[in-house]
Amino acid sequence: MCQSEILIVGIDLYSIKIIQYVSMDKDERNDILEKSIAIIKDFGKKVSKITGKDVTFDFINESSFEIKDKELFLKFDKEEELLKEIFIVKSHETYYHYTSIEAMISIVCNESLRLSAITSMNDRNEAIFSDKLLGKTEKLTKTKIKAYNRRFVMCFNKTADHFNQWRLYGNNGKGVAIGFRQKKDVENSIYFGLGDIIYGKELPDLIKRLTESILKVVNLRFEFRRLYLWKNFIKHEDYKYEEEVRLLYFERDLSKYKKLEIKYYINNYGLITPYVNINLFDKSLPIELCKIVLGPNVSEKDLNKFQLRYLLDHKIPSNAIDVSVSDIKHYRST
Repeated sequence: MCQSEILIVGIDLYSIKIIQYVSMDKDERNDILEKSIAIIKDFGKKVSKITGKDVTFDFINESSFEIKDKELFLKFDKEEELLKEIFIVKSHETYYHYTSIEAMISIVCNESLRLSAITSMNDRNEAIFSDKLLGKTEKLTKTKIKAYNRRFVMCFNKTADHFNQWRLYGNNGKGVAIGFRQKKDVENSIYFGLGDIIYGKELPDLIKRLTESILKVVNLRFEFRRLYLWKNFIKHEDYKYEEEVRLLYFERDLSKYKKLEIKYYINNYGLITPYVNINLFDKSLPIELCKIVLGPNVSEKDLNKFQLRYLLDHKIPSNAIDVSVSDIKHYRST
């Protein structure tokens, strides 16, 4: 019979858990870790096929794991690295936020971005979609709502002049597409994640099969302890046409979260929505303003292009911000 010891440790900001560390001989441990690494790397190959990214998880080795009370975990830093490999955008492209001219003027003049709570997204089932596929509870409980009200997002598209995005989010072509490029160097003083949305049930199914495989092969339960955060980059396949890139803000430090100035507004779906304003020039923000495209239905395009340039030169003196007009010529005017 193997020996064990009990240790009380703080796992997160909200709870204290009792963990039982179970001892095992070196050969048994090495066998478990070797098999688990093989399963995780095979999982990476399958993820690559879904995401189109080169996901290898080469950084996963024997020292990446913890075995506790018949459970296998990746150490927090290694799990974070693994999940970033799956979700975080890897190319320094420009991403476009479609909105009204009024909202754009507010961003420029106030030098701030509005990030809204996840509970108020256009997909009413988004908050429980991945939970359902992962075999978790499907109910949107009060506890879950509170948690989602502490996660704030801003949504982008990869295309500068997207007909459907103008129609849905760009004030029917009368608005703008604000281009942001990913910074090369970011200070992580607060938490931001800029990631591709992964659509459909394929990834949750792969994660579920990963946990089942590890349990079957090494007889230890396995789960990602940070997935509660990164699952916010998974959406139903019905929204695949949006080609969304999402900026997620999540304050890990509860004391800092309590100091945030949470504001509220009624969104387009009639929901009372918490939001935060993030300074446009915050050093930890992983994106920077680089371009603004006037929509195909904007009136007096030449004059408005000049006025926008004048506004930018007055508020954000930088020739690095490009101003252009949509190339779409057949958008019906109203």
